[in-house]
Amino acid sequence: MKLNIVMLSLFLLPIKVNCQNKINSQEYISKDSTINRDLYASINTGLFEWFGIGIGYQLSKEFAIELKHASTWLSGHGGNYIIPPYGSGVGAEIKYFSGNGVFNNISFSFTYLNTVPYKYEEIKEHGKSFELSIGYDNLEQSEKGKLYLFWSIGIGIGTTTAYKEILIMPTIKIGLTKNLF
Repeated sequence: MKLNIVMLSLFLLPIKVNCQNKINSQEYISKDSTINRDLYASINTGLFEWFGIGIGYQLSKEFAIELKHASTWLSGHGGNYIIPPYGSGVGAEIKYFSGNGVFNNISFSFTYLNTVPYKYEEIKEHGKSFELSIGYDNLEQSEKGKLYLFWSIGIGIGTTTAYKEILIMPTIKIGLTKNLF
């Protein structure tokens, strides 16, 4: 009889552990579901990327992806000698959220520059810009209809076929995010 009780308890022990794991995973899912942001729009300005506008989707608590139109500075000679030339194009940005604090995300963006001014004329030239940055985005308290401030600092690289030089410069970005749904 004692042997049957011991065998029965050994049989039921994995079931109890498995049920506890399911409960713990459901608690984790419920904590993850507090993120209210799914589809969002953003607009920004800054030092390297002087204009950007995009539509993004929060894939999970950790990852978001955004499709955007951006204008970035490039090295070379622009329309005048005061400001450098710029390039405009379409791109994507991936954000990884690492927790709370002053810096709560790391982002990488790529922009394909399809318009670059060259020596006083607007011509079609191809180029690319890359940006790697860390920053803050108010992810947890996102509510529909409210505007939220985000910012980032990092490094940007701009290159194009119109100019031989590659521009490498620090980036500073500030913008607004709005939850769409």
